[in-house]
Amino acid sequence: MDLKTISIAALAGIACVLLVSAGLHAGRSGMLLFVLAPFPVYAAALAWGTNAAIIASLVVIISAAASISPAVAVVLGLVMSLPASLIGHQANLAQPDENGTLVWYPLDRLFFNMCMVTTAGLIAMMLYVGYDNSRDQLMPVISPMIDEMLAGSPLLAEFPKDQVEALKLKFFEFTPFIVSTAWIIVHVFNAHLAALVCRASGLMPRPADDIARTISLPPIAVGILVVSFIIAFLFDGKPGYYTAPVLGVFLTAFSLVGLADIHLRARSGGGNIMLLVVIYILIFMLQFVLYFFAFGGIRRSLATLKNHAQPPAGPTQSND
Repeated sequence: MDLKTISIAALAGIACVLLVSAGLHAGRSGMLLFVLAPFPVYAAALAWGTNAAIIASLVVIISAAASISPAVAVVLGLVMSLPASLIGHQANLAQPDENGTLVWYPLDRLFFNMCMVTTAGLIAMMLYVGYDNSRDQLMPVISPMIDEMLAGSPLLAEFPKDQVEALKLKFFEFTPFIVSTAWIIVHVFNAHLAALVCRASGLMPRPADDIARTISLPPIAVGILVVSFIIAFLFDGKPGYYTAPVLGVFLTAFSLVGLADIHLRARSGGGNIMLLVVIYILIFMLQFVLYFFAFGGIRRSLATLKNHAQPPAGPTQSND
């Protein structure tokens, strides 16, 4: 690995921390900066290889510890830089088939691994911060948000006080689910954006995937979704808290797979394009609409049971 690659990887890690810091200090207006924070690490991994991804991740953790706080550095490593490094590394793995044609790491397995590593990072973060014991610390943050939401709606302004307190408690309980739903979308968005940029620059060896046609999840993901749903809704306290990220990540992942079916149908033109536009408007206005597409994602994933391709046995090629 040459000095240029090391320098680029280090700059990617610093850029990630700068985006996080700017997003944290800018409030709501800086949310976009925070959302884009994983992009530099994904770009380093996809364009310059695994070693660049490792360096970028280390720089993220060290820079965040020095400039923000050690606690934030641990969180960023768990939920942002390490998942981006792993997925960026696996995306460029390939092995030749009998004809010498490169077979790239399967997209469904790559997506499943993204879900798993994102879930593991979120749960590890919750254990690190002690989420089940953080109610007293988080409620002062949650309460003003709920009060502002209720004050902004004439229909909700007269809510009984006891119901308002119950609503705040429910919001605290559902926060891991909400965060995990948003975070898997952040990773999918940044991985896709980084792939587009790196491929357009001629720096990414993996050819473009037909995502709408080929994206799915292995059937085991259906079992994970069902088990997490049962645990999250039947058990209170720690089991529910720490299962919520599993449910949020995989429910959202299946919903994205279901949306891929809509994109595939939209290729035929006609009114399907308009239908796609309407669907995204509804999702933007009413986020829960997204979850209805999980049924389509489950159907597609189960349909691949007989033809499910196994991933390559090991890293036989990378762009390091």
